[in-house]
Amino acid sequence: METMYTRIAKDIERKIQLGVFQPGKRLPSLRNISRLYNVSKNTAIAALNALETSGLVVCYPQSGFYVLGGIMPSEGPEIDLQRIPERQMIISDLLHALSRKDLINLGAAVPPSELLPINRLNILVKKNCELPPDTL
Repeated sequence: METMYTRIAKDIERKIQLGVFQPGKRLPSLRNISRLYNVSKNTAIAALNALETSGLVVCYPQSGFYVLGGIMPSEGPEIDLQRIPERQMIISDLLHALSRKDLINLGAAVPPSELLPINRLNILVKKNCELPPDTL
């Protein structure tokens, strides 16, 4: 069974895809979303957070949620860049970059476990644990 916040997130995503909510434009307020879908503010927040996690929207504190997409939020006409701290712009750019399918995410500096010599590492750790403490 699908949760209510998932249904709301999917509906807003569909509206973004249909062009009801344009890239760079502000989504309805949290209060309006909770009224529109007749849910609590916590449910509306969960839906908006799910959209932010998926890279469809970005949140600017004290301003609201804005649609990402063809137009970066830093280029969107409704966003007052003087009010947005630099670190939030960096986070927004990072979230947008992470959602791009044509980029390879090199942020995780750990290779896949199948590429690590796990068996050899386990043997070495076991041997070192068997040595007297003063030889380590």
